[in-house]
Amino acid sequence: MSITTFPRQATSIGSGLVLTNGALSTTVQISRVTGQVDNITNTLGAVTGLSATLEAATKYVGWIEILCQNSTAGEGLQFDLNGGAATMTSIRGQGILFDTALLKSQQITALNTVTSAATVTGVASLRIDFGLVCANAGTFIPRFAEVSAHVAGTASVFANSFMHVEKSLV
Repeated sequence: MSITTFPRQATSIGSGLVLTNGALSTTVQISRVTGQVDNITNTLGAVTGLSATLEAATKYVGWIEILCQNSTAGEGLQFDLNGGAATMTSIRGQGILFDTALLKSQQITALNTVTSAATVTGVASLRIDFGLVCANAGTFIPRFAEVSAHVAGTASVFANSFMHVEKSLV
């Protein structure tokens, strides 16, 4: 276990725990989808279960792992990070969407940057790694939907998809 001291009498103990003036707190928020979430439209909607509460003027790092599919093989999926009320001073990330092969690798530079693929075949996974600076406090929630060419399919995010958000002390 490593112990690192930071300004303002805060000490990091291992991964995700902070001792500040004698009080122990966590810097990690992990959320998880507990049941399948469906969207039958091409309007982005919240991934129910994935949410973090961010503090103003605070740096965060994290990742999101979404297990998903479109019930119609010829239709696609889209995702962004603009489902909450928090606003960002800056955000940078990388979204990678796979089914049987790489479908999309997308740089994320804003909450409403969409990572999408016009066609998704079978079960897919989306991994988003990110770093951000929160300007105004609020929730941080990923969203998903079918792509704009939606005709008949259902976009689904499966249970046990998760999000890990951690305060960055540096």
